[in-house]
Amino acid sequence: MKLYEISSQYRQALNVFEEIDLSDLNEEQQHQLITDTLEPIEDDFKTKALSIGSYIANLDLEAEALKTMEKRIEQRRKANERKVNWLKDYLHNEMKAMNLLAIKDNQISLNVRKNPGRVVIENETLLPDNYKETQTTTLIRKSLIADAIKAGNNVPGAALHNGTRLDIR
Repeated sequence: MKLYEISSQYRQALNVFEEIDLSDLNEEQQHQLITDTLEPIEDDFKTKALSIGSYIANLDLEAEALKTMEKRIEQRRKANERKVNWLKDYLHNEMKAMNLLAIKDNQISLNVRKNPGRVVIENETLLPDNYKETQTTTLIRKSLIADAIKAGNNVPGAALHNGTRLDIR
């Protein structure tokens, strides 16, 4: 049975107890009937919830392990990229020093080529305005808003909402 089915069954049982007349039973019998009906449902729910919680904890551990592996792979990739860049610069400079613009065999071809021109801004203040664009960025400082609301201040357009979360340890 699925967790939502168990909780639905529990709510249905509560609704039935609200609708039926138990006045022919004494208080102890009423309590026993309710306990005998609801306890097994609650036990099923707890068992299922704990199983789901364990599954979540395992997935969380696996996600952390994957994150660690991703970091290692990223570090290795970046190290390889740095090595590639260094070796390309080294080979480029040495080919220029030897005045060799091309070297090739049947597997690879090495060529020293001209790059397209790139713009270098030497003095930004001398640039005409038609080459400039002004951008405005608004940063909303939510931590300051939260502090103000917590201190009892009214912040128009903002509210502090407290939710709940599931903590699995």
